[in-house]
Amino acid sequence: APTSLSDPLNWRGSTFTAGSWVYAISTGWVTGTAYTVKARGEDLAGNLQTSLTTYAFTFDASRPGSSITTPENGKQYKSLPAIAGAASEGVSSVAENQVLVQRQLDSFYWNGSTWQFSGSDLYNLLAGGGVWTLSIPATHYTDGGIYSVKSRAKDTPGNLTSPPASAAFTWDVSSPTVVISTPLASGFYNGMTTITGTTNDVSADTQTVSVVLQQNFVLFQYWDGNTWQGTETFLPAVVFSGSPRTWRLSVLATAYVDGRGYLTKARAFDNTLPSKNETTTPTNIWIYDITLPLSTSTMPLNGLTYTAITTLAGTASDPLGVGPLTSEVQKVELRLRRVAPPAYWTSGLVFDGAAPAETWVLAGGTTSNWTYTGITWTEANYELNVRAFDRAGNLQASYVPPISFTVDPTPPVSAATSPVSGTFAGTIPVIYGTAFDPPPGSLLDVRLKIRRNTDNYYYASGISWGAAVTTQTAAATVAWSYSGLAAGSLATGTSYTVMPWARDQAGNEEVAGTS
Repeated sequence: APTSLSDPLNWRGSTFTAGSWVYAISTGWVTGTAYTVKARGEDLAGNLQTSLTTYAFTFDASRPGSSITTPENGKQYKSLPAIAGAASEGVSSVAENQVLVQRQLDSFYWNGSTWQFSGSDLYNLLAGGGVWTLSIPATHYTDGGIYSVKSRAKDTPGNLTSPPASAAFTWDVSSPTVVISTPLASGFYNGMTTITGTTNDVSADTQTVSVVLQQNFVLFQYWDGNTWQGTETFLPAVVFSGSPRTWRLSVLATAYVDGRGYLTKARAFDNTLPSKNETTTPTNIWIYDITLPLSTSTMPLNGLTYTAITTLAGTASDPLGVGPLTSEVQKVELRLRRVAPPAYWTSGLVFDGAAPAETWVLAGGTTSNWTYTGITWTEANYELNVRAFDRAGNLQASYVPPISFTVDPTPPVSAATSPVSGTFAGTIPVIYGTAFDPPPGSLLDVRLKIRRNTDNYYYASGISWGAAVTTQTAAATVAWSYSGLAAGSLATGTSYTVMPWARDQAGNEEVAGTS
C-alpha cells in the first residue's frame, strides 16, 4: 500500500481496541488545508469492508483576531453606550467573543450586572461573529475612574486570541475647573503683560484654556492679540503640566490705557468624548492704573520749631477714579531722621544710629489722613520724608522732600546785667542783659517787667505806672537791651527791680525771675 500522506490511496493500519480505533498523526498538518479520512475494517479471516466510511475536515491551528474599537485607548468618556469591537478568523469561524472590563480603583471585574472580585481574569462571554458589544450602565462608572478592557475571540476549533486586545479609558462626567489668578477681581494693576491662572480636571487632561480680555466702562471692545475690535475673542493660553495645571496668556503692554477698566474671563475644555466638558469663569473686572499717588505733611511743617510733637500727620490721595472702581492710597510710609547725632526712627520705636538710610515705618490713621504717634523726641533737628503707595503698587515718583524741623523742649534763660543790682543810677538808664537758648533752639524775644518797689506798681509807658503787670519787649539777641524808659518816669531816691524772661521759637518760655 502507498505510504505517503499525499497519496490519496494511503492506507494505514490503526490501533484497534474493543470496537474503536485510533490513528495518531503528530506532524505534517497544514492550517487551512482540507483533509478526507476513509476507514474500512478487516476481520480475522481477512475479509475487507467493501462500503467505506468517509469523513472530511479542514485543519485550523491559527488563532482568531480581536480588536477594541470603542473606547479608544487613553481617552476620556462621559458617555459610553457600549464597549465594542470586532473579531476575525481566516480559516474557520468565530464561535465566541470574550470581553473583560476591570475597574482600576479596586481591581474588581464587571460580571455582566455588577462589579465583583475575582482571583483570575473574568471574561464576559458574548456571541460569536465578526462584531461584538458589551453595555455597562453609566451609573456603574465612577467619575475620574480608570477602566481597563481586554477582548479575545474563540474560533470553532477552540483557538483563542493571544495576546488579547487591550485598551484603557477614564470616565469623566465633570467639567474642568479654571481659575484666574491674576488679575484679581476689583484689583488695581500698573502692569498686566501676563494673565495667569490654574486649571484642573478629574482626568488630569485639561485640553484647552482660552481667555477673553475686554475693555470695560467706556469702550466695549475685545483684544485679539494685536488690537482692539468689536467681536468677543477667546485667545488660546499656554497650559503647563502639573497638578493643578497652570496657564498663561501674554498681552502687549501697549494694549492698556491708564485709568481704564478691563474685564477678563477664562474658559477651559477637557478632552472628553463624545463631546468636551466646558467651564467658563465668572468675569473679573479690574483697573489699569499708572497714575502716581500724592502725599503731604501737615505736622510738622518745614522750617518750624516745636516743643514736642504728639502726632505726626498729613494727607494722601490718588488722583485716579474710574467708573464704579476708584483707585485709592494703599499705605503711607514715613522716614524720620535725627540730624545729630544721626539716626533713623525704626519700627522698633527707637532712633537707631546703625539703621540704613532706607528705613521706613508704616503710618496709621486712614489712607487719606495719615498719622503716626509714639515718637520719643530729644532736643535736635529732624528731617521727615513721606511717601504714598496706591492699590496698583505705584509709588510717588518724587516723594515729599525732607521736611526740616526742630524739636526744642528746653526753655531759654536770661538775666539783666546793667544797671548792676544794688547800685545807683544818676540818669535814666539803658537796661542791658543776656539770653541763651540751648542748641538747636533759637530765641524769639526777651520780655521784662520793671517794678517800682515803693508801691509795687509796674512801668506802663511814658511816665505812667500802674498796678497791672505790663510787659516790655527787648531785642531778641543773646545780648539784649531796653531803652524804653521815658524822661520823668523815674523818681529820685526810689528803687526799682527789673525782671526779664526769654521765649524761644518753639514757644518755650522762661519763668520770669528777679534781677
